[in-house]
Amino acid sequence: MTKKYKPRSWMEWSRQFALRPLRNDTDLNAATAVLGDLLKECELGEEGEDYLNVLGDLIWNYENVHFAFPSIPDAKMLRRLLNFHQVTEVELAQASGLPETTIARILANKRPFSRRHINAICKALDASPLSFDGR
Repeated sequence: MTKKYKPRSWMEWSRQFALRPLRNDTDLNAATAVLGDLLKECELGEEGEDYLNVLGDLIWNYENVHFAFPSIPDAKMLRRLLNFHQVTEVELAQASGLPETTIARILANKRPFSRRHINAICKALDASPLSFDGR
């Protein structure tokens, strides 16, 4: 007879790391270690999932304040993606289905990105729409 697996409770996880605001890199390292343990579990259960979500938020909040990357304007990000993928504006136009003039105007900051533009470009370049932040 096999023993049925019982996921750890919120309190069991809290004994390993109490959920509270992260104040320094030591707290961050401890939280990240517990996050790694959580992700290794074969089944978390509802309480484990809740704990994971709250812990993830704490880590994200700390990193967003202390390790934030500067935002890159969308046209500059598109230029970087084109260079990285070694794709020309013409090739991007063909792959995305967008007119060449639209891409040229976006790159020249003469036309803003629309959600449709972002989706078409990201699909063509296999990039995340989160690469563009609307600037």
